[in-house]
Amino acid sequence: MGRKIIRSLQDEGEYETARWYIQPAYRLNGENGQPIRITKGLQYKYFSEETKHHLVSKDFRITIHADRMGYRLDGCKLELINPLEMISEAAIQGTIQVPADGNPIILMSDRQSVAGYPKIAQVSMVDMSRLAQCKPGDKVRVSLITSQQAEGLLIQREQYINDVAVSVKYRFAQ
Repeated sequence: MGRKIIRSLQDEGEYETARWYIQPAYRLNGENGQPIRITKGLQYKYFSEETKHHLVSKDFRITIHADRMGYRLDGCKLELINPLEMISEAAIQGTIQVPADGNPIILMSDRQSVAGYPKIAQVSMVDMSRLAQCKPGDKVRVSLITSQQAEGLLIQREQYINDVAVSVKYRFAQ
């Protein structure tokens, strides 16, 4: 049905398809549904071993309290070994902070610049755009990687973007 409509619009001169495409080798296949990759946060060591295990083995759900400032998550409660009194410190996009109720908050693009809750993890920048596409009600699962792995993944993504740009320019020029 959809193809017939597009052909009809093309025939009437009201619709034109692009003369380029992304070659299959350059498409991001299989990333949707994969865990969001995280690295240890500044206060990671202050959380219980059970919490660290649950962080990477349980699903969290994005609550209705999700916007460009942050995604509040609901799932198993994340707990500190002992209460922690903190001075506010810098926070960046992707910081996962844990308020006293134990429900994590992932800071998004319009976040505040400082945060006073313990930070258990940091979302790898390579996965932030995928996370930003999630909506309230979606399930999120995370997997822990090292900072070196996160950096390598970001470098690979930049190379991928450059390869796609070259592919598009080549196809468009033909």
